[in-house]
Amino acid sequence: MRAAIRTRSASDLNKPLAQFSHPQPPFRRFCTCAHASAPYQWALTRSNLGSVLQELGEQHIDVRLLAAAVSAHRSARLEMTRDRVPQEWSKLQNNLGNALRSLGERESGTQSLKQALTALRAALEERSREQSPYQWARTQVNIGLTLLTLSRRGGGNKVAHAAITAFKEALSGRPMPGGISRWSKAFPPKIEH
Repeated sequence: MRAAIRTRSASDLNKPLAQFSHPQPPFRRFCTCAHASAPYQWALTRSNLGSVLQELGEQHIDVRLLAAAVSAHRSARLEMTRDRVPQEWSKLQNNLGNALRSLGERESGTQSLKQALTALRAALEERSREQSPYQWARTQVNIGLTLLTLSRRGGGNKVAHAAITAFKEALSGRPMPGGISRWSKAFPPKIEH
């Protein structure tokens, strides 16, 4: 796939991305075979696919790609379970929450945003402030951003205050060398790899 990306011209990259929203048959065959023979690698590939689809969906404001990203992350949960790989599961929950938030920001209603909160809060079950302070703070920021969007959708002051609390929690963690500007660069609402 990398070779194909390198050979595409800049104008090709701006063409519609419909082909990415539904993987081509060879990719489907790979996913089916890999799932049976190497389930963890299959799940990791599905999660990575979700991250790429989210990035593309955000760049091109395409809710179909964002929905496909959510689906890819959810399917990865079949093998990447909390019992088997707790830290990877936590990362997957965070990425699922981000994909749901991104989708929810572009939809009417609050269902995807509420699902995002559920996934992000689940991620904190394996991300303690003491054990992984930066990942914990990143998830707190993501929760704050989701709550902020919910407050704008009619959630009111209570939800807005919960967003503020999440942001304050993120900042209350272990101080990062370089001060607040380094924190803001370290914790943008991005996908974890």
